[in-house]
Amino acid sequence: MSDKIDTHAKADIITDLREQQLEREKNLSILRVTNTTIILVPRKKQNEKYAEDYRRKKMGLNY
Repeated sequence: MSDKIDTHAKADIITDLREQQLEREKNLSILRVTNTTIILVPRKKQNEKYAEDYRRKKMGLNY
């Protein structure tokens, strides 16, 4: 018996997952929160006020 992994089946699954993720990200925009942090947000949240709230609430930063 051979316990080899079917890489073609796994490649198909990975391709499907990649396409699903790209579809979810299609309507998102990049928002720079800090010099080293970038997040994806809906277009209406792509503003400095949202970035400030994200820094304060999610990251615990106060600047």
